[in-house]
Amino acid sequence: MELNVSQLRPHPLNERIYGTEPLDDLLESIKKHGIIEPLVVKLDGTIISGHRRWRAAQALGMTALPCRFVSYEDCLAEKEAIVEFNRQRVKTFSQKMAEAEVLKEIESERARRRMSIAAQAQKQGGETFPHPDEAGRTRDRVASFVGLGSGRNYSKAEKVWTAAKQGDETAKMLVEKLDKGETTINAAYNHISLALKKEQAAAAPERTEAPAGVYDVIVVSPRWIHEERAAGAPRRGRNPYMTVEEIKGLKLPAAEDCVIWLWTENAFLHDAFHVLEAWGFTPKNILTWVKNRSWYVYGPFNDFTEHCILAAKGKPAASDSLTIRTKVFHASERRVNRKPDEFYQLVESLCPGRKLVMFTKNSRSGWDVYEGKSSPGARSRKKDQNTA
Repeated sequence: MELNVSQLRPHPLNERIYGTEPLDDLLESIKKHGIIEPLVVKLDGTIISGHRRWRAAQALGMTALPCRFVSYEDCLAEKEAIVEFNRQRVKTFSQKMAEAEVLKEIESERARRRMSIAAQAQKQGGETFPHPDEAGRTRDRVASFVGLGSGRNYSKAEKVWTAAKQGDETAKMLVEKLDKGETTINAAYNHISLALKKEQAAAAPERTEAPAGVYDVIVVSPRWIHEERAAGAPRRGRNPYMTVEEIKGLKLPAAEDCVIWLWTENAFLHDAFHVLEAWGFTPKNILTWVKNRSWYVYGPFNDFTEHCILAAKGKPAASDSLTIRTKVFHASERRVNRKPDEFYQLVESLCPGRKLVMFTKNSRSGWDVYEGKSSPGARSRKKDQNTA
């Protein structure tokens, strides 16, 4: 079917993603061969696929264009279709990142709808819990869809892209180079990360004093060590190693109604339950992180997992949502004692209130951080010995 050029209008999302591109090559093709592939449009004339052909037809004075009509169940499917129709085109880095932003918005809204449906099911007696690795799977899907490879590569690209959008001049220069193919995502990410680390090191004070007050949600990530090995391990400063007895002796700034997420290793899983008992918390569930590693440690019992015990005391606000449906999540391993973003997204989705993370290098919006100053257990134990 043919429509008059004046009956057609561009989809606003198309320009947001792909901008206004030159038509020189397309104009020559249309002059020689005409428009071979019909435009894809909605019934109201909004173009889904064929924006460049429409602009070229206007430039050439054409009055009618071949079109085929489509309809979609909702606006999310419509947005997704615009990206899908452009999957095979050659795209710049900026266009890929703009596509990724749209796809993330779509995934986020669909996840919100799923959670709403799950919440309704829970009210009717069903059991529900958001998938802990949902964010990781979304990154992988988005990266694959737009041609950025892996979710990890996309995460690096996103940091450069976000910095450029926030006005960082170096990042904007790097985006221009990426668009021209003059640098790689990994090189641009390393450049930005190094500059950011220098800024943070210069501006941020050591977080070695625990913030005042009490917390509704506490993530504790101690560096466990056996008593017989403690003598040679770092015992003071940030993120000190602590024995089981020292961890038991920690004075947590916990509210009367509080949720604890205690990280532990395979070798200390049994001890972790005794720690929670000493703190006055009741275990509710265990979450296991399976580490996606690109390197291997040989042996029959390799530590590819860490466990996080979910425990509570009193009647925390999240008490009705503390049943984990999916108890395992996969995520890449980062620096020592730094837990995946997927874990924090999970905690935030479940647990309202004031939040603290202890003995980790994670810095996250909405959380207070205590990296540790020394081994509180060691001091209290020495005090007990003097008293005795």
